[in-house]
Amino acid sequence: MKIDYKKLFLLGFGFMGISVVWALYNADVPVILQSQFGMSNFATGWIMNIDNIFAVTLIPIIAAYSDKVSTKIGRRMPFIITGMPLMAVFFALVPWIPLF
Repeated sequence: MKIDYKKLFLLGFGFMGISVVWALYNADVPVILQSQFGMSNFATGWIMNIDNIFAVTLIPIIAAYSDKVSTKIGRRMPFIITGMPLMAVFFALVPWIPLF
């Protein structure tokens, strides 16, 4: 089996991007929760774990749904085309979370 180094590089580059964003999220969100919202360490930890709970439950549900979707651009591409821009916008808006 021949290795396609271009695809391997792109896959690695994408994973690196996800890892960087994940690290930024895990570093910045607790600070925002504690400084802007005045949450305790316990509440901050609980909220930071909610995204893991969502990941464990929602990813398999969405994956099963995407297996049933059939479009001319593919099964998963509609989810990528809609999800990536939305997540980029929401991530960019994190610094402007209003104070309560």
